[in-house]
Amino acid sequence: MPPDLIMPIASTLHFTWTWVGTARMSAWLQASIMDCAPASAPWAGQKADSKAAFLQDLLSQDAECDVGRFKRLIKVWQQP
Repeated sequence: MPPDLIMPIASTLHFTWTWVGTARMSAWLQASIMDCAPASAPWAGQKADSKAAFLQDLLSQDAECDVGRFKRLIKVWQQP
């Protein structure tokens, strides 16, 4: 992902999370990262435990309250 797109995308995802709630956002992220990710996804080669830990961090209370933390977690995750 181009660096100049990380903040707009993270902000949009974070706003969506506040709008739909943690249960629905968790279900969407679970499906997209754990269940339906294409082989070309940056995280496709990661182990299930690593993906689960990322989801736990991303959906933490700290990330829910701080869009900057949410963005940093996404930025770290998408790097090769």
